[in-house]
Amino acid sequence: METRLKKQRINVALMERDHFAKLMDAGVSTLDVAMESQKRLLEAQLDFHTDPREIVAVWQQALESAKNVEVVVRRMHHGGSDVTVQQVGQATFNRLDFELKLLQAKRKHGLPEHSKEESTK
Repeated sequence: METRLKKQRINVALMERDHFAKLMDAGVSTLDVAMESQKRLLEAQLDFHTDPREIVAVWQQALESAKNVEVVVRRMHHGGSDVTVQQVGQATFNRLDFELKLLQAKRKHGLPEHSKEESTK
C-alpha cells in the first residue's frame, strides 16, 4: 500500500510540474509556483527510490528541469516581461543548489562525479 501511494504521489507531482512548466514557458505561471512543484516532485521521488543510482538519476533529472526553468526565466527577463533580476537569481540559485546536491549524492554513494558525457565537453 505504501509503495502504491508513493508512486501515485510521484505521478501527481509529475503532472503538476509538467503543467506548470508549460505555463511557465508560455509566460503565464510564476517562478515560485514552478519551483515549488519541482521541489515537491523531487521530494516524492527521493522518498520512493533507495538505490544509489536511482537517487543520483533523480537529482540529475531535477537539475535538468532547473536548468530549463532558468533558461525560460532568463529569456522572459530579457524579453521584457515582468520577471525581475531577483527572480533570475532565484532560478539560478535553484539550479546551482540542485547541481551541488547532485554532486553530493554522487560522492555519498561512491559514484563518479562526472559522467562520460561531461568529461568529453
